Amino acid sequence: TDHGWGVSSSERNRDLTATYHMDVKEQKDEIVELLTKLERIDFLWASPPCYEFSQGHAAPRSVAARAGELDSYEPDMSVVLATMDIIRAVKPRYWALENVQGACRYFRPHLGEHRIKLGAAFIWGNFPRLGFKEITNGYKVEQDPGKRDPLRSNKRAKIPYWISEQIRQSVQYQMMLDDFAESIDAK
Repeated sequence: TDHGWGVSSSERNRDLTATYHMDVKEQKDEIVELLTKLERIDFLWASPPCYEFSQGHAAPRSVAARAGELDSYEPDMSVVLATMDIIRAVKPRYWALENVQGACRYFRPHLGEHRIKLGAAFIWGNFPRLGFKEITNGYKVEQDPGKRDPLRSNKRAKIPYWISEQIRQSVQYQMMLDDFAESIDAK
C-alpha cells in the first residue's frame, strides 16, 4: 500500500516490473473480471503506449507529417478503446488516461478535451482538479537512458512521481470530502 491505498499495476512488457503482465487488447475480459472482484476501485490510471501519437522523429505520426500525409494518418486506437471499455465496465470512482500532445486530435472524438496538462503529459478523465502545479524541470531529458537502451521508450514514458502524487492527493482529498458529505446525508 502507498498512503493507505492498495496499488496494482499491469504492464504488457514482461521486462518491466508490474503486479500483472497482461495485454489490454488481448485480455480485456480477464482484466475486467480481475478488477470487478475488488470491493471498489477508487482510481484507475491508464497510460496507453504513445508511439502511435508521438511527435518523435521515428514515430509513425511524425513520418506521416513529414510526408505531408498527417491529415490522412490514422493511428491504432485499439488500446485506447479497449482501455475505455475496461473503465466503463469496472466503473472506478475516478479515472485518468494519460498520453502525449500528439494524441489530442485522436482522443478528442472519444474523450473530449484533455482535463489537464502537466509537463509533457496530457491527461483526460474523471478526476478532481484540485491543487495541480506543473513542474517542468526537463524530466523527460533526465529519464532518457540513451538511444541504445532497448527499454528507452518505456523509461521515457515513466510517469514522474510529482504527477502521480498530485493526482493521488487530488483524488484522496476529494474522496474525503465526498465521504464526509455522504456521512452527513446518512444522518
